[in-house]
Amino acid sequence: MLPLPKILVPVDFSESARGAVRWAGYLGCRLRSELTLLHVACTADEDQWRRRAEGLLETLLPGEMRCPNARPSVRSGDPAEEIAALARRENSSLIVMATHGDGPFHPLVLGSVASAILRDVHCPVVTGIHRRNSFPAATPRIQNILCAVELGEEGANALKWAARLAGEFKARLVLVHITPSSEGGDSAYFDPERRRYWVTEARQENFAACARRRLEEMQRAAGANAGILIQSSMDVPRAVCEAAARMASDLVVIGRGPAMSPAGRLRTTAGSIIRQAPCPVLSV
Repeated sequence: MLPLPKILVPVDFSESARGAVRWAGYLGCRLRSELTLLHVACTADEDQWRRRAEGLLETLLPGEMRCPNARPSVRSGDPAEEIAALARRENSSLIVMATHGDGPFHPLVLGSVASAILRDVHCPVVTGIHRRNSFPAATPRIQNILCAVELGEEGANALKWAARLAGEFKARLVLVHITPSSEGGDSAYFDPERRRYWVTEARQENFAACARRRLEEMQRAAGANAGILIQSSMDVPRAVCEAAARMASDLVVIGRGPAMSPAGRLRTTAGSIIRQAPCPVLSV
């Protein structure tokens, strides 16, 4: 069984958050996880709101997804700080949350709380489609998984998670890798270590053949059995999300890199995939 003993779900009582609760309940029931539904109140009347919020949290899970280990938690303070602090303190295995923000730039930027969590926490995070109804309204399912793989440690970790999920849910797994385009537009996608790899290893063969060989090696190491899709594109996030749409993926798995980039921001590629994906995204 996939080890996810503790799942944390931040809840602001929006429809997107309710969808996240349903999705987490589906995972929690299947994996027998402890499910914490967390609401962070920004109100001076903390006691009164705490009682009301706890009652609302108790009613969020539909009957078929009501986990015996589910519990409500209400705190006050800055939402991002409280969510990250609880995740660290309880050693959460996974966070499931919506990403939407409000305002005129909603389609272009992640909500500030989601951005902070993706940047600051170390555990994997599942985020919904970047719009208000961000998780499927129907009973969730995981039948098709697309894993976007980079050719390094980060990609190997994403592949390991994707393979374990595919095994748990008996889902079809496809690996996608986007090679540098002939125009060189993807050079920013590769860190210096990956650039050295392409220069030294791919010198004598085309990028696609080199990438396929590496992906096959990574599959063997992870014990995975997946299809492989290799494309060349100047726009990595768009290519990944288009592949997910074509394959009717129920989940996209990506690596999001170090918890904090040198500039203090979520890595550009990961953030762009999360914003554009047609289905929930697990970033590890």
